[in-house]
Amino acid sequence: KKAPLTGPRIITLSRRDHYSVTFSEPAATPALNWEKNTAPAPPAKAVCAITGKPAKYRDPKTGQFYATLEAFKKLRASS
Repeated sequence: KKAPLTGPRIITLSRRDHYSVTFSEPAATPALNWEKNTAPAPPAKAVCAITGKPAKYRDPKTGQFYATLEAFKKLRASS
């Protein structure tokens, strides 16, 4: 048997062109500043350690990124 829910709850309503958030206890509403909240910056793109090109792969042995088979061979030869 589940324990009954206690405390403030968040109630959401979503429609095609409208989304609202309501709190069951307005006094417990957190202070939100929607205008200043921004998404975090995307992570930096991985770059090949040998060629400097955008890397698609990561060598599990050395942990370095590489873009081509030739770059992979050079990474393994140097380790």
